Amino acid sequence: MQPSMSDAPAVALHGVTRAFGEGATRVQALRGVDLTLPAGELAMLVGPSGCGKTTLIQVIAAVLDADAGTCRVFGEDVTAMTRDARTTFRRHTIGFCFQQFQLVPTLDARENTAIPLLLQGVSRRDAFARADAELDALGLGDRLRNRPGELSGGQQQRVAIARALVHAPRLLVCDEPTSALDHATGIATIELLRARALHPGRAVLVVTHDARILSYADRVCAMDDGRVVSVATPSVATAAVTLTS
Repeated sequence: MQPSMSDAPAVALHGVTRAFGEGATRVQALRGVDLTLPAGELAMLVGPSGCGKTTLIQVIAAVLDADAGTCRVFGEDVTAMTRDARTTFRRHTIGFCFQQFQLVPTLDARENTAIPLLLQGVSRRDAFARADAELDALGLGDRLRNRPGELSGGQQQRVAIARALVHAPRLLVCDEPTSALDHATGIATIELLRARALHPGRAVLVVTHDARILSYADRVCAMDDGRVVSVATPSVATAAVTLTS
């Protein structure tokens, strides 16, 4: 019997593989990943560029299919879902913050942030009110009507984070959420992620190269060559990053 969504791990991967291309151009991005992340925690995923971190979180977030293995999110096997079922599950359960932001250039900050709520059928009035609150919490209360082209890279990143948070997802997945932020804003943002997105029924997974924020994690998962090679406490992981940097 599978655990219910209430007591299941936030993420449970077993033997997950994913490749891109064919023949001589084939690249094996994931090589049998096993990983379990409890609910109620913030986990960070670290490792060298090209080791498979972004591919892994896209599989976890039901953005990419796995070639083999299983991926369960709060007890639900996303690898066994139809495409339509994955879309519905992702819309209600997962918040995803892309490294390249993926903001709609013709929409302002409020409209970009409200997209997940509007897709759920929330009224425009309520969706915009909740979007305004998220943007204000991220220091963008005076930028609600600015389009992406009128915002700095750091401001665009915070809009992307607000969009990922606005529908209160059970699993929040962020790809380099502090990469375009100065130190103070980066720390404030990671503190917000903990405060707003963590309780026993939720979890946060962050891909990062930013050693400054590792101490905010409950566990740090290191990847190399398509596999998760270690899971450590932040103090151990920070020491390893310092020694190898």
